[in-house]
Amino acid sequence: MTIVTRTATAILGVCAIASLAACGSDDATTATPSTVTVTASSPSTTTSVDAPETDVADTAQSGSGSDGGSGGDVAAPAPTSNRAPLRLCGTTNPAPAELDRAIASVPTDGPGYRWVTGAANFDSCNDISYMELDTQGATVSSPQQLLIFNRDMRFIGTGIKCNVGYQEVIGASRDRITVRYRYLTGDEPLAAPQGSTQVTFRWNGSRVVMDGSLPRAVTNGKC
Repeated sequence: MTIVTRTATAILGVCAIASLAACGSDDATTATPSTVTVTASSPSTTTSVDAPETDVADTAQSGSGSDGGSGGDVAAPAPTSNRAPLRLCGTTNPAPAELDRAIASVPTDGPGYRWVTGAANFDSCNDISYMELDTQGATVSSPQQLLIFNRDMRFIGTGIKCNVGYQEVIGASRDRITVRYRYLTGDEPLAAPQGSTQVTFRWNGSRVVMDGSLPRAVTNGKC
């Protein structure tokens, strides 16, 4: 009995010393906990304290991110475009009021004349479009005119300033209109003029210009 009592007393003393060592000053640097093993004489007793485990990989991943914040993938911003919206265009007629205004702005050759609309190529994809004006009840030699519109279907003027006969549009594209004018050269029949010339009305980016020239026989000196 005496031996057992002394052994127990020794064990209690050692545990007390270990407890005091663990409860040191708070200002001291805390060492990494280790396993403490105390062995006494028979009957022997072993006490173990395990150090906490740390996963280095988890620590490194938890602090990932370019801003030092929490980890995780950050979605890239959606791409933006500075491209201008596409212009929708196609065959579009001028507003009725705009067409009436255009026709009314062109004087006829006398009170007995009246304009009627002829061929046209209205297209808002074009820089310029045209419409022909014919004299109502006229013959091939009667006065005609050419109305020109921009891509917004606004009337911007006539091909030439005066009304002439024998006018025929022979070609048109996005930015130009080609017109052939025939004229009398002698005593040929009015229905079969022998003279012919052509000019092109072209959009130069800001206005319509005429490429080519017309002989006096076409305009009769009126323009």
